[in-house]
Amino acid sequence: MNRQTNLWICLALGVCLVCAVLLSERFIAAHRDHDCCGAECPICLLIQGAAHFSRQLKSAAGYSGFALRVRMTSLLGVRVGLVKYIPLSPVRLNVKMNR
Repeated sequence: MNRQTNLWICLALGVCLVCAVLLSERFIAAHRDHDCCGAECPICLLIQGAAHFSRQLKSAAGYSGFALRVRMTSLLGVRVGLVKYIPLSPVRLNVKMNR
């Protein structure tokens, strides 16, 4: 696969991850005061799963390599965007041409 395909795959996965986090937090907040039906309440189990998912992501974000990967991915995206969509010319690059 080429770089552009990898970039789109990473962006799509990032969007899916952000949506999953937002939906899990929304689910926890919306069903906090539900009518519990006992020890094996399905809504309580879903709330526990969503809370576990949130805790896992918070601990993964604390990993030191995570921030470095985010910076490197964003720099790659900026570099690809600048080179691909802004044409570079000798005038723009301030190239001195001697005769």
